Amino acid sequence: METVFSIWELPTRPAIYAFYGSGPVPVPIFIGVAEALRPRVVEQLVTSGGGTARNDSALAFRPDWIDQLRWWEHADFDDRHALRAAEFVASDLLDPLLRSRIQITEQSRRLYEDERFREAMRALFTDPPAGSLRFPTVSLVLERLATLEGRLSALERAEEAKGAVHRAEMGSRRVDL
Repeated sequence: METVFSIWELPTRPAIYAFYGSGPVPVPIFIGVAEALRPRVVEQLVTSGGGTARNDSALAFRPDWIDQLRWWEHADFDDRHALRAAEFVASDLLDPLLRSRIQITEQSRRLYEDERFREAMRALFTDPPAGSLRFPTVSLVLERLATLEGRLSALERAEEAKGAVHRAEMGSRRVDL
């Protein structure tokens, strides 16, 4: 699985993606389809021109409600009808809080109803995703800070112990004149 740390590191390949909310068990908020992942995510979260971020959209959500993006890739996703059909399979399987309002085309519907296609897509979406991005939420920053504090304390204790051993060695070498 590819892990990226910035929206700008996302691939530009076709993908099905899911935004997840924070919590002990990540909850899928929205499943989306992208002919090019990075521009689509930027459109939704940065430029507010996308289907879930527009002010006039019934599917509006705030970027601070999400803390993770996961995406899946497949060779069939170069075909936009397969990509759209796969989005519906992913939505059925992952059951997000918000669903796409885009109508399925007849070609995508035929693929969606094809049991072999659905089985292949179910297998894809139950396997680990192709990649993920964890957004820098306040809770993530606090988690990272706690980790750094723990590491710093361990280093300080190790240095203190080293200094005590050094002082003890130096004390035993002292020669009185």
